[in-house]
Amino acid sequence: MDVYSTGLSLVLGRVLSAWCEQVKPPDIERYLEFGGFQGFWRVADMTPQDVIAELRSSGLRDRRSLGEPVYLSWQRFQSRHEPGVLVVDATHYDDRSQSGNFLLSNNPFGLIEGLLIAAMACDVSRCRLLLPAGLHDFESGLLNALEIIEERNLSSGRQLDLELIRDPVPSILSGDFPYSNQEPALVHHLETWYHLALVFSLGAAHYKTLGLEGQTGTYLITVGGKVKRPGLVEAPMGVKLWHVIEALTGGPESSISPLALSLDDGMGGFLSVSTAQIPMAPEEMGSAGVSPAPMTIWLLEEDTCMVD
Repeated sequence: MDVYSTGLSLVLGRVLSAWCEQVKPPDIERYLEFGGFQGFWRVADMTPQDVIAELRSSGLRDRRSLGEPVYLSWQRFQSRHEPGVLVVDATHYDDRSQSGNFLLSNNPFGLIEGLLIAAMACDVSRCRLLLPAGLHDFESGLLNALEIIEERNLSSGRQLDLELIRDPVPSILSGDFPYSNQEPALVHHLETWYHLALVFSLGAAHYKTLGLEGQTGTYLITVGGKVKRPGLVEAPMGVKLWHVIEALTGGPESSISPLALSLDDGMGGFLSVSTAQIPMAPEEMGSAGVSPAPMTIWLLEEDTCMVD
């Protein structure tokens, strides 16, 4: 699909955030104007095997846990012998993360389209949303968006049975997912579901061009601490981590000597300034001993006690 037919604004690598800002305040007409449901309608004409091939070609990786290639979890889920459930993991290790607030407040339709794509490709209707306390205010907006989509029949008659789980405890997802109730579950981070809509709207070939150094797509990160312009930024996957500090937040405050980067309030590990020159890629981040998919990065200055 030609990227220009989507109406998306691809400005300085800001794809997901630009899309959400064009849609806000959430309005179904604006969502459709800026490419909404083109991905879903495209999937409607694809076989499950075609969908897997497109995901594999896109290089999309989950924005949580170990950053697994998304097509692998879809392959496993498609081979299930039970109904199964789609799970949106909106939890985070650091309450200062702004990505969930930004996505759900500006563009709830993007999440629903990502879920409908999976529902269509994997023949499933049940969805489970893990919603931490800080995101409770967006429940009504999400449910209203789902109702509008169904009333307009934009989902081609496919309905989602959405269950909300409030205040779940974040877990290191290295084994069985704690909220799957022992049933087959396709679990992705909240941001990943939006990227799924982008992959099928833009097409895998274009989506691959959005990253660097063999990585694909972009990533939302909340950056804070002793930087000049703290806040939520969108960076291409594969960019060097320190470049995120220098280029997207203006660099360290002039009055401080930077000590280290704290990932996910320390739960994702720490990186000295010298070791922060690694690319933002799951393998390199994991090899450095830190979280492959941090949601927050805080710049610490010298004399900061990193165990407080």
